[in-house]
Amino acid sequence: MGSEELLAKIRSDALKRVEETRAERDERVAAVRRQAEEETARLEQESREKTGREAGMILERARSRARLERRKMLLAAKWEVIERVFEAAKGRVRKDPEYAGLLKGIVERHAGGDSEVRVSNEDRNLLGGVKNLGEPVDIAAGVIVVQGRKSLDFSVGEALAAIRTELAPELSRDLFPAQEKPAQS
Repeated sequence: MGSEELLAKIRSDALKRVEETRAERDERVAAVRRQAEEETARLEQESREKTGREAGMILERARSRARLERRKMLLAAKWEVIERVFEAAKGRVRKDPEYAGLLKGIVERHAGGDSEVRVSNEDRNLLGGVKNLGEPVDIAAGVIVVQGRKSLDFSVGEALAAIRTELAPELSRDLFPAQEKPAQS
């Protein structure tokens, strides 16, 4: 074999080796690209799933808060209705035909010579014969007997306040009968 043939063989082997190296390089680059694309797709999927879970948790917290606020608003509305019932009861006491006799009876039983009897402006004329009638007070109905430092409050507001905790559950059951629970969304 001559030198030219040897050089041609070396050149041919070198070109073949260059082609093999380029093919190997292209194959490695393609593998790295595939791996990067797969990793990117996996990370994007994980990110979407995580975002979905977080959005679900935020949505559930918002729903829970909304349910709690709704319950609070309903309870407040129910208490407002109950308060209106108590206020209406205060107003109706004075309209009772036995009211004037009841006031006089309280005064006779609890007001001694040194006590002062206090009633509202509207009730003053009902107790016209009482000697120790004091300044009018701002009460819906009833009487307050003051004996020195001691005060006996027979006002309707005080009576209702005293029995409010006992009456509220019963009144609530009467006003708001049990209903089916609404389906939770």
